[in-house]
Amino acid sequence: MNMLRLEKLLGYKQLALTDDGVLHGAVEFYERCIQNGIQPILGCTFEVAWKSDASRKEMLIVYAKGAKGYESLLKLSTLYQQGLTWTKEMTEWIASHSEDVKIVLPPMDSEWAAAHSKGRLEAVLRAVKEEYAGVEIAVGVTREMVERSEFEKMREGIEAAGVLPVAFSVSRYLNATDYFPWKVLQAIRLGETLSFTQEDATGSESLPEATSMTKVFQVVEGGVLHF
Repeated sequence: MNMLRLEKLLGYKQLALTDDGVLHGAVEFYERCIQNGIQPILGCTFEVAWKSDASRKEMLIVYAKGAKGYESLLKLSTLYQQGLTWTKEMTEWIASHSEDVKIVLPPMDSEWAAAHSKGRLEAVLRAVKEEYAGVEIAVGVTREMVERSEFEKMREGIEAAGVLPVAFSVSRYLNATDYFPWKVLQAIRLGETLSFTQEDATGSESLPEATSMTKVFQVVEGGVLHF
């Protein structure tokens, strides 16, 4: 886990692990974070259907609040792996353990972000809060949404729904030079063939310094989340 040393050098004091539907590396991740003086945050990412169109999917991230929250993540992961889909039983479990977890809704391919252009942002977020009653709900705000002033246009609806905005950034690899190896692994997993060479490979989703993240997201009062 050299990643943890790099995170510390870049100024991060907290680090979240949010694997897709599983918690395979959670224990090692937690222990290594503690050893490196970084606060570990354990989470799990699940794919869920839009409420208005079941054929469309979005991501939902569930974070653990303490040991009980981690137990809830284990339960949710077990249920999810049975069919690789979100189930009513998972919703009911969260509702009965609302104090142990927190939910973040990323903006990518999300129903709530798409609803803004139709004037339904507040209504969609209120529906989410009703479905997961008692759970702390947050929506992710990206650097691009801030720079294009999209967040300012959404702020009123987000706050009216009683949802917390949090800064959200996706890092798929540590350094820009890691882009090609990451794409190779993705191609192997999907059974695809790459159409470019390592010399032609360029990526923009490497890990930035913590200070640059903070400056960009000063307008987001809920805090900074980095995945």
